[in-house]
Amino acid sequence: MKLMLPESKLAIGNETIQADFAIGDVRVIMEILRSKMYSNPIRTVCQEIMSNARDAHREVGKGDVPIEVKLPTTFDKTFHIRDFGPGITPERMGNVFIRYGNSTKRSDNEQTGGFGLGAKSPFAYSDTFGIISITPEESVIDGNGVEHKNVMVKRQYVALIDPSRVGKMSLISSEITTEEQGTTIVITCKPTDLSTFSRHVLEVAQYWEVKPTIKGDSNWKWPTHSFDFQGADNAWAIEERNNDYQRNHLNAPLAIVDGISYPINTNNLFKDGSKYDQDVHNILSNPLRLFFKTGEIQMTANREEIDYQPNVIKTIRDRVLSVLKEVRTIAEDKVKNAKNLYEANVLWNDIRNNYRNILTAAKWDGMSLKNENIYLRDYNAIVYSFTRVGTASPTRRTNYSLTFHKKTLFALEDTDQKQPSKLKIATLLDQNPNIDNVYVFTFTTEDAAKRKASIDKLNKDYSIDFDKFDPIKMSTVAKKKIVRNKAVAGVAVANKKIYLKEVSSWNIVDSKEDITKVEGYYVTYSNKKMYINDNLVSSKPTSHNTIEISVDFIRSYNLNNPKNKIYGISDKYKGVISPKLKPFYSHLETEWNKISVDPMLLDKSDTSYSFSHNLWKLREMESDMKNNLPSTNIIVEYMEYSKKMVTALNKYNSTVGIDYMKKLFNTSKNTSTNSKMEDYATAIAKKYPLLNSISYLNTKEAKADFYMYIKEVDKIR
Repeated sequence: MKLMLPESKLAIGNETIQADFAIGDVRVIMEILRSKMYSNPIRTVCQEIMSNARDAHREVGKGDVPIEVKLPTTFDKTFHIRDFGPGITPERMGNVFIRYGNSTKRSDNEQTGGFGLGAKSPFAYSDTFGIISITPEESVIDGNGVEHKNVMVKRQYVALIDPSRVGKMSLISSEITTEEQGTTIVITCKPTDLSTFSRHVLEVAQYWEVKPTIKGDSNWKWPTHSFDFQGADNAWAIEERNNDYQRNHLNAPLAIVDGISYPINTNNLFKDGSKYDQDVHNILSNPLRLFFKTGEIQMTANREEIDYQPNVIKTIRDRVLSVLKEVRTIAEDKVKNAKNLYEANVLWNDIRNNYRNILTAAKWDGMSLKNENIYLRDYNAIVYSFTRVGTASPTRRTNYSLTFHKKTLFALEDTDQKQPSKLKIATLLDQNPNIDNVYVFTFTTEDAAKRKASIDKLNKDYSIDFDKFDPIKMSTVAKKKIVRNKAVAGVAVANKKIYLKEVSSWNIVDSKEDITKVEGYYVTYSNKKMYINDNLVSSKPTSHNTIEISVDFIRSYNLNNPKNKIYGISDKYKGVISPKLKPFYSHLETEWNKISVDPMLLDKSDTSYSFSHNLWKLREMESDMKNNLPSTNIIVEYMEYSKKMVTALNKYNSTVGIDYMKKLFNTSKNTSTNSKMEDYATAIAKKYPLLNSISYLNTKEAKADFYMYIKEVDKIR
C-alpha cells in the first residue's frame, strides 16, 4: 500500500545548526512496537500474517490461489499460515523481514501492508515464533561438499526475544526439499486461546474474495452473507439484520478494505468540524458494508482501525450519503411496478420494515404510500381478515383498520351481504396457493349514499384513491363447491347411508374415496375414538386394553402405503364393509410374526437404553470415528451394530410400529434374553470407565481428548 507521508514546507537557512533525531534506547522502542501498539494481539496476528500471505500470492501472480491456515487444536497447539509465494530469501530476511519500518509493498496499492510492522506482529502475542521459508536456489553445496543445482531449499528460523529485549532471528536448519516454494509462519498458542484464534481467522477473511483453505477443523464453514440492498458496482451493501442479541455486533457498520473489515465510528465522521447530519447517522445504524480498495482510505499504524483524517472522513461520509440516495432509489423502483395501490403499499411496508429511519417516503402513480394503517371507525367500514389454516376452514377476524401485509389478497364486499361468504374465501385461497390471507373491506351500512360519502372522506383524509387499490369484488367470486362423500354402494342400515372414514391423524375425517374401489385396512371407531382389535388407540394409555399409537405413526403409515391406507369404520357397521378392506390387526399380526424371529429387531430396541453408559453421546462422532479408531475397536463395532439395528428399526417402525405391536401383543420390551446391545454397553463401560463421566463432545478439544483417552487405554489393555 502506498503510504501518504506529509511533505515538509519549512525553509531552513544555511547557517542553522542541525541535528537528526535518533533512537536512544532501542529496547524501549522495540518493546513499544511489539507489545504496546495492539489492543487485540490475536486479531492482529491473524490479520497481519494472513494478509502478508495473501500479498505473497499477489506478488507472484497467484492472487486466485488460496493461502492455507492450520488452526490450533488440543493436541497440536500451533497456528500455521502457509503461502505459496516467493518465499523469504536470506537476503530478504536480513534486509526486510527483521527490519521494523522496511517494506516491499509501497510501490503500489495491490498489496495490503506497507508499514513494515506486520511481519513482526507475532511478538505482540508470544516471545517466539517460527518461520519456514522455501526458496529456489541455482546452486547449493550440502554438508558433504556435493553441489546441487536448481533446487528448493527449506530454511527454518526461530524469532525470539532474547535477554537483550531487542529480538533475534536464528537459522536453525537448512535442507534441500521437494516441497512447494513459499513461507509458513508458526505460532504456538496458549491452551485458553484456541477458539479465539479460530474466531479471528473467520472475522479477518470472511469478506475475502479468495478465502483461505482451513485445516484442523473438519466442521469449518465460512459464513454466508445475505444482503437486503446492494450497490450495482458492489461498492456497498446492507446485510440482513441479525436479531440474535448475542450477535448484535454483526449489525454494526463496517468499512471493508481489501476484504478486511473495520468498524465505522459514526461520531468520528464529524470530528473534522462538519455539521452533524442525521441521515448519515441513520444509515450507519444499519449493518452497512462499504467496500474500499487498498489506498482509498488509510488505517492507523497498528491497522486496528480507520485513521480518521479529514480526507478519510470526507471519503467515507460522501460514500455513505451516496449509498443513502441509492437505497431510496432501489426502494422506489421496487414499488413503482406494483399492479395496484394496495400491492404498492404492501411492497413499501415490507421493504421499509427494518429501515424506517432511512426510507421515509415513496410514491406510486403520484400518490404517497402509507407508513401507517388506515383506521376505519369513522368511515362506516370494517375489514374481515381470513387466514389460511392448513386444510381446515380459514379463521376469521374483525379489524377496524386496513393493514398491508405480504401474501394477502384485498377484496371488497360489494354485495348486500353483511359478512363475506367463507365458501367464496375458500375459492380465493384455492385459486391463490401462495396467499395466506384475504382481507375483505366491508361496509357497515347498506345505504349507497353513505357508502359513497365514506369513501370520499377516506380518500380525502388519507390522500388516496380507493379505486386504485383495485380490490377483488366479492360479487365476481364463485362459491367453492362442497364435495360430498360417496355412500357405500347398495348398503343401507337403519335408513342411513354408511360413509367411509380415512384415518389420517387422531381425528377421523371424511374420505373422498369410493369404498367399492378402495383396498387397504380398517380400524373401528366409536364416539371419535379408535380401536384395534377392541384395544383403544390412545396417546395416554390408561388401561390394559389401551395401546399407544402416535399421530405420526398413523400419518406415516398412510403416507408410505398409499394403496393400503388405514380407514375407520363405525363399529356398528363393520359387518357390512367391503371385502377389499381387511382388519389392520391382521396386518400387524403378519408383520409381528416376521419381526419376532429377528434377534436384532428385539434387541433392546429402546434407544435410550441402547446408548446407555453415555454411549449415545458418541453418535455425534460417528462420521469421523472410523478415521480415528481401528475397525477392531469395540466402540466402532458397537457403532456399526447399533447403526444397523436402528436402520432396521426405523424401517419397520415407519410401516408397522414395533413398539406399538409389542404393546398390542402383550410382549415385553425385554423379549431378548441375550442382548448384544447390553453386552456391548457393559464391555465398553468396563474397558473405558471414564466414558461414564462424559458431559459433552461437541468441541474439537473434547473430541481430541476422547480419542487420546481411547488410544491410551488400548495401548495398556
